[in-house]
Amino acid sequence: MVQQKLNSVIFKDVNDDANFSDISAAGTNGEYREVTVNQDIHGLSLGDAVYYNIYTNRYARALATNTIMSEVIGLVSDVPDENTFTITMKGVLLTDRYNAIADDSMMYLSSAISGRLTDTEPANISKIIGRKIPNGIDIDIQRGYHLKSDETPVYTGIKYYTQSEIQDIINTVMKDIY
Repeated sequence: MVQQKLNSVIFKDVNDDANFSDISAAGTNGEYREVTVNQDIHGLSLGDAVYYNIYTNRYARALATNTIMSEVIGLVSDVPDENTFTITMKGVLLTDRYNAIADDSMMYLSSAISGRLTDTEPANISKIIGRKIPNGIDIDIQRGYHLKSDETPVYTGIKYYTQSEIQDIINTVMKDIY
């Protein structure tokens, strides 16, 4: 087990740890990755899909409505208090939040409710988070996303932006200048 503390974030990368044999039985071959975060009054709940908002420097509930908010880091797997939470990036999250969804269903980031998953692929931005298992989610987040609109992404050297996102950024900057 490797554990590293960086500022107020603790990263943990575990492979085939004997203490997590029940995870292996659930279908992830014993691998998981998680990060524990200290963030004042985070407001997150168990099972929330989260992304890191670079503008506010805070973790927030993800939503499949644009390419920034859809870049899911993981699912909240523990909430010890209002200022601390753990994000699981790979592995099993045991929760009854999604028990109404059939096992073995692909789980996508919702475009309707922030932080939620759905078994219905969203119309514009498709982000696969994992697979529904009995009483939980087998988290295996697919990096990037699939744009399902007519917009073509433009590569800026750091990340891809659609034309409408670029226009939104320009409009925001122009408001700040004038």
